[in-house]
Amino acid sequence: DINRVLGNVYANYQATDWLTFDYKVGIDAYSDFREQRFAISSFGDDIGGVGQVNLNNLSNVDFYQDFIARGTFNLTEDLGLNALLGHNITTSSFVDRFQRGRILAVRDFYNLNNASDRYASNNLTEIATTAFFGQLEFSYKDFLFVTATGRRETSSTFELEDNTFFYPSVSASMVFTELWGDRPEWFNFGKIRYSYAQTGISPIAYATRPIYTSPIFTDGFTNGLSFPYLGQNGFGISDIFYSPDLKPERNNANEYGLNLVFMDRKIDLDFTYYSHRSTDALLFQPLAPSTGFSSASVNGGALA
Repeated sequence: DINRVLGNVYANYQATDWLTFDYKVGIDAYSDFREQRFAISSFGDDIGGVGQVNLNNLSNVDFYQDFIARGTFNLTEDLGLNALLGHNITTSSFVDRFQRGRILAVRDFYNLNNASDRYASNNLTEIATTAFFGQLEFSYKDFLFVTATGRRETSSTFELEDNTFFYPSVSASMVFTELWGDRPEWFNFGKIRYSYAQTGISPIAYATRPIYTSPIFTDGFTNGLSFPYLGQNGFGISDIFYSPDLKPERNNANEYGLNLVFMDRKIDLDFTYYSHRSTDALLFQPLAPSTGFSSASVNGGALA
């Protein structure tokens, strides 16, 4: 049973002929309710044949807002500039609530009150990011275009001492046929382009410090034992080793392009060469069980 709500509010204000302001706020929320039933004398439940009901309620709320200022300028008769400056806030809250009832007393009555053995868990994950971003786009005589962007982002999934990073990009294109005054009539259009962009991926929440969870002890064949056990509650350090020095995974992309148009646009050729490389990849590195952990969250290696 899934329910979802999407919505946003957008406002625009034109202060002058060359300056406008945009504001947008939105929300994306959903809930997902799941129920799993095992009849008495059936197979598949945790114990075997005693009846079981599992209830799982997942909910997620993403909230975002953007404030953007845009300006258009004619620096000279031939040189134009479009500028953009903005700020973004994004928050995400995910809740996982699980309830289980085993050893049912009444056949075909799948209610937690009908279970002799009950278990419940509740997990909450919250992430927040804020960013300042900007863009400068220059155009010269409508044949040469250069664009530069930058994004300075702060994420809650890093430690406070080092949680802000910068991601740049630049692109350029030139319509060289505008400079070719005596070009053949069959050669209609020609443009070369290049772009470089860097983006970042943040680690999962709570990967930079030790956290306590409700441990589960299992033999590999059953669901094992978990707290509360025999009326006693308990917590243990997560089996994922934390890494306070985590950095964002950076994706670097280069693109080269050539566009040629001939014969009154009867022939249109577009060539593109693209390369991509990821550095400081975010990985879960397996660890020996004797360390007390199953894996470690690390930056390791590069992908191309």
